[in-house]
Amino acid sequence: MIKKTTIIIFILQVFVLSFLTDTLHAASHVGFIPETVTQPTGEIINLYRSGDVFHDRLHDIDGFTVIKDPTTGFWCWAQAINGDLFSTGYPIHQHTAISLGLNPKENISTEKYNEIREYIEDNYFYPDGRPAIDKSITFRILLFGTVLMKTIDPFLAVYISTACKPKGLHLFVE
Repeated sequence: MIKKTTIIIFILQVFVLSFLTDTLHAASHVGFIPETVTQPTGEIINLYRSGDVFHDRLHDIDGFTVIKDPTTGFWCWAQAINGDLFSTGYPIHQHTAISLGLNPKENISTEKYNEIREYIEDNYFYPDGRPAIDKSITFRILLFGTVLMKTIDPFLAVYISTACKPKGLHLFVE
């Protein structure tokens, strides 16, 4: 039987290797990471974050995409228009996505995704000037926490995943 310490050492080696090789986990997809958002009126809503280092999206359990409305500040159902995500203006705590006729898994287009990915790979900075390398490192720490959760120690994995994500830091381009 393999000892727990042997498994931990192996996972740590893989984790360190991922820092040394820039592409090992560069586009690893992570899905259904729980995240809580609060509406301006105080309603707390449980959502999920899915995506990779270059782009992710918030969604409900049924896969309907959610985005923060830039005008009202409410978390609203999203709709893809011309390859980008836009708020419908309908807050998720007041309307259902099905009643609005929305499609699950609304997302940016492949062209938009590739544009974001190429820009980050070429510059290591987002168009607004934020450094992408910080996001990549934080993402890899969260990915490592997810791997731990699935293999060894659920408590340690949850601790790493939550402790390494400061409030207000988004790991992906929105």
